Amino acid sequence: MLRFILKRILMLIPVLLGVSLIVFMLMQLAPGDPAQIILGPQASPEDIANMREVMGLNRPLYIQFLSFLKGLLSLDFGVSLKDQQPVLNRLMAALPYTAQLALAAIVVALLIGIPVGIIAATKQYSIFDRISTVLALIGFSTPNFWLSIMLILVFAVNLRWLPVSGAKNLSYLILPAIALGTQSAAIITRMTRSSMLEVLSQDYISTAKAKGLPPRVIILKHALKNALIPIITVAGLQMGLMLGGAILTETVFAWPGIGRLMIDSIRAKDTPVVQGGVIITASLFVFVNLIVDILYAYVDPRVKEHYKK
Repeated sequence: MLRFILKRILMLIPVLLGVSLIVFMLMQLAPGDPAQIILGPQASPEDIANMREVMGLNRPLYIQFLSFLKGLLSLDFGVSLKDQQPVLNRLMAALPYTAQLALAAIVVALLIGIPVGIIAATKQYSIFDRISTVLALIGFSTPNFWLSIMLILVFAVNLRWLPVSGAKNLSYLILPAIALGTQSAAIITRMTRSSMLEVLSQDYISTAKAKGLPPRVIILKHALKNALIPIITVAGLQMGLMLGGAILTETVFAWPGIGRLMIDSIRAKDTPVVQGGVIITASLFVFVNLIVDILYAYVDPRVKEHYKK
């Protein structure tokens, strides 16, 4: 297992290197001159040229990229063009809020998706199954920003049960978590249903029924455990997507996470913050996938034996 983890960690290096290259080139193609952004619109061409020299923007692109990679190895993302603060400090201040929102959203998705999927599988073609299928389709198709606005209108503006924006306490987390977790709940519901139906058709389930085991034991102890692999896969991918794709949710609810920070930085053409945010988000996504792979070994003994080889 340790050897497998080390191999996966080593595999992260080319992935992050490729992400770093793509982010660096995209920001080079983005309009705007960082030197002029720092000095302001009234700066003279001589001052801008001097600032570009100080920032190393006159050097060849490959030299700039190597310097960028050197900074990444030491966790030095540079300084923000907007307020001259270290980029890492700004990202670390926003990261806990994004992690908190993603964790709350995946909990919402799992609490809805797994029970509904199990019931839909055990009551295949029933009214509950058909209604859950329609609701899952609606949940998957509903745009995140539209759902966020509707939740604000209903629960914050009309009913005044929950706050609209900010992150002062846990009550501010409820609406963003529901908005971000709804689509994932729909996906997990469908995956749980499909996986459970496949497992419930196996011979060992028929044997367990013939032995007179209670339905609850058959479903939770035998069927669900063997159906968890695809569910874990989907949940892990959704968690990674939430960490990197919460931009719209954080913007609508003014949630002070990395997504909102990146939107503000893109508007301000704050290149170092955008680059650092993308690198941090990509690293988190890859890390979540590593955790999912490790969980496989504890859910499926066959995977554990494969790791030992």
